Amino acid sequence: MQTAAFRTRGLEWVYLPWSVPADALPATVQALRANDHFAGGNVTAPHKERIIPLLDALTPEAARVAAVNVVFRDGERLVGHTTDGPGYVAALREEGYDPRGKRVLLLGAGGAAKAVGLALVDAGAAEIRVLNRTAARAEAVARLLAAAGCSRVQAGRLGEAESAVRQADLVVNATSIGLQKDAPPLFDYGLLPPTAFVSDLVFFPRETPFLRAARAQGCRTMNGLGMLLHQAVLSFERWTGLEAPKDVMREVLTAVLDQRERTA
Repeated sequence: MQTAAFRTRGLEWVYLPWSVPADALPATVQALRANDHFAGGNVTAPHKERIIPLLDALTPEAARVAAVNVVFRDGERLVGHTTDGPGYVAALREEGYDPRGKRVLLLGAGGAAKAVGLALVDAGAAEIRVLNRTAARAEAVARLLAAAGCSRVQAGRLGEAESAVRQADLVVNATSIGLQKDAPPLFDYGLLPPTAFVSDLVFFPRETPFLRAARAQGCRTMNGLGMLLHQAVLSFERWTGLEAPKDVMREVLTAVLDQRERTA
């Protein structure tokens, strides 16, 4: 997707995947810093928070979230940024869903959950309830959202989801359960109200068991594909200073996922 975007804008750049074990992250950042041809990259789990001490600076957006999904070069410095939250809200709005005034159930408390939660606060969500396996992490995210201006924030354990989901307008799964085959459900998905808009940040598979169950309940659903596209658009523009060719990026992304599904 990104390499196609670079070519469309006449840039002789490539975007390469690089699998980095946790203990190799410092050496990886050091190697990228030493490479004059490195313009930037994306950071995925589990490194979104771990990479922060290894960078020279954070943008205000990344500092607010305390998580990074974009790194870009600024002279000799490597700077951390985040596009996850704005990418998620842009995807919601592209689906015709406005989070303003809505009651949100946010499942998970990692870097992506923090970014999405803050973006939903900025978009005017009326209430956000954060649930996580570890209550302390949910409480930390809730404090962050309250400090950002959300007056109605609650935190708890995932075990509370079955009661919380009944009052939710928007349900966001920011856990990694959609990536785990045969993982037990987070809660009884049969309790999802048909009026809820249900989203999962996972983009492959495009329909996780969570989304499949939500659709069976009559809910509108959204996978992580739109968020992936829109955060990638913002990443491209941060690295290059050019307008991203969004239509080209969407076309290539869809084709790649079609191919992956055929060969999975």
